[in-house]
Amino acid sequence: MRRLLLVVMIVASGVLSGCASGGPGHLERSCPEPPGPTLAGPVLWGVVLHPSGAPLAGVEVTAHGGFATRWPLASTRTDAEGRYRFEGVEGSRILDEERDVWDLYVGVCVGSVSSGNPAAFLPWKDVRVPQDPGTVVRLDFVFDPESVPAERRG
Repeated sequence: MRRLLLVVMIVASGVLSGCASGGPGHLERSCPEPPGPTLAGPVLWGVVLHPSGAPLAGVEVTAHGGFATRWPLASTRTDAEGRYRFEGVEGSRILDEERDVWDLYVGVCVGSVSSGNPAAFLPWKDVRVPQDPGTVVRLDFVFDPESVPAERRG
């Protein structure tokens, strides 16, 4: 039980998730990707789980650009295993001063978004995505559809 609670806490904490071998908070460019074709450009993917730990199928996930004002860039739905995937992900540009390169700043929201700025009650995370070739970033969510209005469950 403690092990399950720890896993749920790590996923729910909003940290950038790494591969199973890399551990939480670790970005590993050689992460195994979920099944499906790949395109040039960064890939952002993750899993949406119910608080019980069950994967949520058919939930809308939207990638946003912007910093204070947000606008939707792409939307997809989770598969039967709760996975979502954005290939060739886009976002706002943000400078990585250490490497002197521009990363992507992407906001990701779970649930139905009807306007530019998602409602405050929808799960939201921001992530920096390096634009290096072959970059794969995983970002997981825990989402309780019953905690939001029915029309916003996605």
